[in-house]
Amino acid sequence: ITPPGPGLARLEFNLAIRQMTGLLALAFAMAVIAAASESINRERLRDTWMGLLATPLTGPEIIRGKSRGALWRSRESVGWLLTLWLLGLLSGAVHPLGVLAAVAWLGISYPFYASLGVLVGLHADEAKWPIDPTGWPRAIIALLVMAVLTSLIPTILAATALFTFEEVDAVVRGGAVPWL
Repeated sequence: ITPPGPGLARLEFNLAIRQMTGLLALAFAMAVIAAASESINRERLRDTWMGLLATPLTGPEIIRGKSRGALWRSRESVGWLLTLWLLGLLSGAVHPLGVLAAVAWLGISYPFYASLGVLVGLHADEAKWPIDPTGWPRAIIALLVMAVLTSLIPTILAATALFTFEEVDAVVRGGAVPWL
């Protein structure tokens, strides 16, 4: 068995980081959505939801608080992602621009997933399949959009953001990125 050529081990490690990032990004998305939804449901179960609405807080302030709480509760997934990306950066498997793009994805995506969780929590009592068949296409489309938002998009965005030095070099020289 011959050892890998120069730079090949770094590329293999980048692929492993991208695959693990996809899994952890999915865990992050699910954790944020679940935490935000559960916080609304917990308020309702404790009968504190109406009291919260009666406070001088505005609706956006309540949602912002629920979103920040969801991010705090999913901090373990964020920590694993940042640790993985830092390992890739320190080993030379990921370009600093790739880490920057991945961190930007993380910062931009969490409010969307938290808002989706709050929306699910607010409409939890309406989550019944419509009896009237004319409402089925809308329900099917909503389920498909939810499936794409929670599974496909986080995996693709997080995994493709981790550029290698070779990919950045190819773009700078005006060439094509190998995987595109």
